[in-house]
Amino acid sequence: MDDNNFDEIFSWGKERGLKLHSCVSRLCVDGVYGMYATKDIPKFTVIAQYPKKSLLPTLDNVKYPENTPFFLKYAHAAAKEFSNPDSSWACFREGLYSDTFFKDTNVYYFTEDEVNFLGKINRTLSDYIHTYRRRIETQINSLCSFDKDLDKDLVEKILFNVLYRSWDEFGFIPILDMFNHSDLNGIQMHNDKDRVYLVATVDYKEGDQIWNNYGKKDLYMHAIDYGYFDPTGNHFIDLGLRVSQVANSDFQKKLFEYLTTKYPILHDTSNDGLIRYKLSGGVAYLLDQAPNTRAIDFVRDISYGTEQELSYRQCPLPRFKNRMLQYINVLSEANNIDNISIEKFPEKLKYFYHMLEKEKTMLNNNKEWVLMANGESGIIPPELLIEEN
Repeated sequence: MDDNNFDEIFSWGKERGLKLHSCVSRLCVDGVYGMYATKDIPKFTVIAQYPKKSLLPTLDNVKYPENTPFFLKYAHAAAKEFSNPDSSWACFREGLYSDTFFKDTNVYYFTEDEVNFLGKINRTLSDYIHTYRRRIETQINSLCSFDKDLDKDLVEKILFNVLYRSWDEFGFIPILDMFNHSDLNGIQMHNDKDRVYLVATVDYKEGDQIWNNYGKKDLYMHAIDYGYFDPTGNHFIDLGLRVSQVANSDFQKKLFEYLTTKYPILHDTSNDGLIRYKLSGGVAYLLDQAPNTRAIDFVRDISYGTEQELSYRQCPLPRFKNRMLQYINVLSEANNIDNISIEKFPEKLKYFYHMLEKEKTMLNNNKEWVLMANGESGIIPPELLIEEN
């Protein structure tokens, strides 16, 4: 977002109950706007707050199709509000990301040649982009079909702003949505009966940028959903998103039943009796240097090979390592970023170069961790390899 009406939005927000810490200011550093500490701010300080009564509400009197998600209801309400020239939210409307911003950065507007270019480097990435584009197209069409009075261009602009900037069940929160993302030094959102507020999770020194943590998301989806990628941040490879399993034999189906008691599992049983399943997203990750605990836990459990191992919850370390390496190698082989230089990337797509390069580094680091892992060194604690009954 540029800064052409920050002062106006800030003044308008204060009239509605917005409070911003006196030691926080909006500044432009190296051409990028962000929120900065003008004096030291200790951990646990409330950085900003906004009253719930002043939030833009959904339209309770509108009967939506069953199972319509909140963000679509909210996008509809926002589109109706912002299409009104006398809207009390007119000031905030002027600070939304523009059509041009999304057309320059979001994969929805990429040409087929641009998507195919990425597909030659990583087919999985281009498949995710195609899935994202179909989903967005469906959402835009459903809103326009539901309310034929809405302008399609406005619907697109509002929907993308909601996807980029709204907060869970609260929607747009003026000024609180102007903090840039970091997994390392983010603030956290809280809410009580009357307000939504942001709390510092670290000590900020004078001159530090104050970051907001958007939450853990697979690095492919982060780049696709937000239209940028910062390789210096912490990133995640979500095994739930990336890998799937098939249960065929009686033992594999028994193992599947056991896994459903421990993990959120998505599954489908085909006519041939096969059970195809995968871990839900947001559970098991490959991190920058090594898997998280739940990834180790899941790969151990899915590596049981006999009734006895399942009964005693014991997995031989070599099998655990082989299974983890299998996942890592499949993901690494799909990523062909080493075969192309950044100079051959169109400027518009270069953030995907940095993303794929970061993924390759993460996969190599995780592979090294697995190869070094042994029970004696403590790299894999024994309690992660042997589960108590």
